[in-house]
Amino acid sequence: MNPSLITTKLAPPRRARQTLSRPRLERLIQPLADTTLALVKAPPGFGKTTLITAWADAARTAGAVVAWLTLDEHDDDVERLLLYITAAVRRALQAPSATLQNLALLPREQLLSQLLQELEQCPAQVYLFLDDCHCVPPPLFEAAVAPLVRYAPHNLHLVLCGRSDLPGAINQSLYGDAALELGAAQLRFTLEETCQLVATDSPTALRDNDARTLHQSTDGWIAGLRARLLLMRQTPDAPVPAGLSVDTLFDSLLSQLPEALLNQLLPLSVVEQFSAELAGELGTGDGKALIQQLDQQQLFVSSLDESGTWYGLHPLFREHLREHLLKRQGATRQAQIRAAHWFAAQQLWTQAVRCALAAGQKQEALGWIAECAMQLVEQGDFIQLLDWQRHLQDRLIEAPLQLQLALAWACGLAMLGERSLQLIETAHSDLGKGLDQSDLKWECLALRAMLLALQDRSAEGARLARECMPHLGARPWICNVLFNVIGFGDMQSRDWKGFYNLPPALPVPQRSTRHLVTLTYRHCLVALGEIVQGRLSPAATLLQESMRQATPGVGAQELYSSPVLRGLPAALLSYIYYQEGRYEEARLLNLENQQIIRQAGFLDCMALGTISACRLALRQADNLSARALLDEAENLAQSRNWPRLSGQILLERTRLALLENNVIEANACAVQLQQMLPSLPNVASNHGLASLAQLWCAAGDTGAPIDRALIEDDLLALRSEHATLRLSELLIAQAVLQEDAEAASAVLLEAHRLLEQSGASQTLLDYPFKARLAATLQSCMDLQTLTRRQHEQLGTLLSKLQQDGQLKPAPSYDLTSKEREILDRVADGKSNKEIARDLGVAPETIKSHMKSIFQKLDVSSRTRAAMKMREEQPPV
Repeated sequence: MNPSLITTKLAPPRRARQTLSRPRLERLIQPLADTTLALVKAPPGFGKTTLITAWADAARTAGAVVAWLTLDEHDDDVERLLLYITAAVRRALQAPSATLQNLALLPREQLLSQLLQELEQCPAQVYLFLDDCHCVPPPLFEAAVAPLVRYAPHNLHLVLCGRSDLPGAINQSLYGDAALELGAAQLRFTLEETCQLVATDSPTALRDNDARTLHQSTDGWIAGLRARLLLMRQTPDAPVPAGLSVDTLFDSLLSQLPEALLNQLLPLSVVEQFSAELAGELGTGDGKALIQQLDQQQLFVSSLDESGTWYGLHPLFREHLREHLLKRQGATRQAQIRAAHWFAAQQLWTQAVRCALAAGQKQEALGWIAECAMQLVEQGDFIQLLDWQRHLQDRLIEAPLQLQLALAWACGLAMLGERSLQLIETAHSDLGKGLDQSDLKWECLALRAMLLALQDRSAEGARLARECMPHLGARPWICNVLFNVIGFGDMQSRDWKGFYNLPPALPVPQRSTRHLVTLTYRHCLVALGEIVQGRLSPAATLLQESMRQATPGVGAQELYSSPVLRGLPAALLSYIYYQEGRYEEARLLNLENQQIIRQAGFLDCMALGTISACRLALRQADNLSARALLDEAENLAQSRNWPRLSGQILLERTRLALLENNVIEANACAVQLQQMLPSLPNVASNHGLASLAQLWCAAGDTGAPIDRALIEDDLLALRSEHATLRLSELLIAQAVLQEDAEAASAVLLEAHRLLEQSGASQTLLDYPFKARLAATLQSCMDLQTLTRRQHEQLGTLLSKLQQDGQLKPAPSYDLTSKEREILDRVADGKSNKEIARDLGVAPETIKSHMKSIFQKLDVSSRTRAAMKMREEQPPV
């Protein structure tokens, strides 16, 4: 064996100067210290080497010994590979290089024994990084590395990085939880990281919307993001690219594939998801074997469900494959037709229609749309149905009555009220032609009730809903819609007794997803009532559960993904997060869902989402974006005839104008708001709007008049309605204008009590004149008549004002102290038996706690649970 080695393979690559720090992954060096082995596995371009280089730097900084070896296709001999590993370790240990010649003469077993002995004698922790492990044939890699893992001394931590799974013998050498594994799912950029990358790497200032477009089109794939940013740097005046693929990388990968495998792979590009059976149908071969081969070669395929039934290709890779398939005459359409008929045979109508329309088979698509139209509405995918309507406009003129009604429901839920009413009129006309469809008459009326509620005519909608209920007992989904309409009427009138006495949702038969749209609206409705009353914590819990149920995924029988069902609760949750001072979480929720909120969000959803987004922009001194958000919301208010939304936007404009010291605009907004009060529907929900605008203007010395009778009436109404958040705002604004400190302190103490109950600290911080509020608080604290407790309460308010801008604590996920203690030990790499021994309990007890932890964190592995908690902990 030739002992001549390439020494550059024994040094880690230099980190690029502009490499983005990724704390959530780099912190994993901590649990790595308590494991024997870590595997970082992903396709090309996911930043694997960059991450382990950061780990190596962190380990070296902590005083550990770091050995590095970059493998390549020439490492095709077990003895040579083991000698390279020995050379890497000895270089890190600063052992004499002359003895390497002698070690090269030793048999494999003796060389391994010598290596293990030197590792064990080292007093420090030793990290051995092996990069590009996929370059070595698995049998050779297994023969060299498996014994090293099996007999590893306690101070050795082995990090393997590549594109393939661990060989079986290495897995068998591990004990319990002695391994940490990261895949493409963990390595891909989050939306937040994409925003950070754009901020540091973009030649021009991009808006959050542009960063979101980049993130969605690349699915967080780092190589794709870098390539797109490079194009933007080369052509800075061009729009943000939406479909650039990394051609060079993909072409290189495809050129190395056998022709037979490429022929099976290309047809998969016509579908977003595929099973083994569908892969076999499209590739005319063994679909299961094809998926296994793609996975083994890390060809950008990933499992979409826990059962391993459905798979998908990375969007950019799929796009590149589709371009190749288009070069084969007729191949794309043939694959689309095959896929369409396969999906139809499985009664997966949504996918069948998509493929049929792509193949130009409009007649087949129309038949399948009729099969699934109402199902799509019921499960919240009505935007998809309306897209199909635009494709088939000429063919839907003579559509069956049931399809017309399904389209009417879809238009109503998508805030296209006028179009929905037109379809209802058409349906009524058909009923008048003698069709014996009496239940459809009541369905039309139920649909009108929903439209009235969405038009913010809640009292009328609730009355009509109650009239329809006795006639639609056999239609549980429609009954649930009517329950929501009635509940909305109770909430808007602040009839909390009626609101909380609303009957539970009726169970819906057939597929489990068919109740999701009414359930999501029910969750949002209940959460909205809790928000009004200042109970933010239970509202957040309900909305988080609603988003979890609507997270895009794959059902047992139906591929399912509805962004609407995630967007609606996200808008309300972003407002709660903002009120709690969790600004970044609120910003990301808004960023991810703002498009669907504009398209299908109901009035209160749109209002609270806009308020939180606008105030977040102002916190970043981005006044232009704040004004753009308010303009967009006002345009929607006008087009959808939502005067109540216009009123809320006017209040936000008043605040923005005062922050910009624009006295004339602030006064104009306040006057306009008071003038429009009599015409606003849902009187209870508008209490305090004009009063707040007047008090803010008065505090800004704008010279605007104050209607003190209106303010007193609003305070009385808000107290009787338990409208905690609005009442808190009004009390703070009133306190600043009190003429004596005694009166101001009484008002501020009431505000403190309400803020403590709600946890909405942002209500205090959003007062437009913080310095004046702080001065008022200080004057009140100087009073000699205050009790010690009252003095502390006012001091708490003043302290919050002074500390505005500091980091907020991370969410707790409602873990118990015992669960946190167990999870800390999991993050340290301990097994259930070790944790049980530490805590003096049975291993079964730890298993029970782990099951609870998995449910609360919504994860399915110990590694992901530890990662999720570490992600939420601020770096030291």
